[in-house]
Amino acid sequence: MVRVKFYGRLKARYGIRVTEVAGTSLEDVITAIVTKHPEVRAEDLRNATVIVNRKQGDRKDNQGLSFSSGDELVFISPVGGG
Repeated sequence: MVRVKFYGRLKARYGIRVTEVAGTSLEDVITAIVTKHPEVRAEDLRNATVIVNRKQGDRKDNQGLSFSSGDELVFISPVGGG
């Protein structure tokens, strides 16, 4: 199982702080989250910043991420400002 945390607007919008799902790729994890929590929009997760085991990845390479049981995945909603 992968431990998943939501921060920022994702946490506020969906009311989910922590959940656990099975999956070995980012798309597997997103699908599992949406299945477990149907109110979550997959597109919101695909657009989020992803942190795995406290290390931020390159957003361009998010699709290449792989996970093992016990990993921690954090989704942070994008922030804009001006």
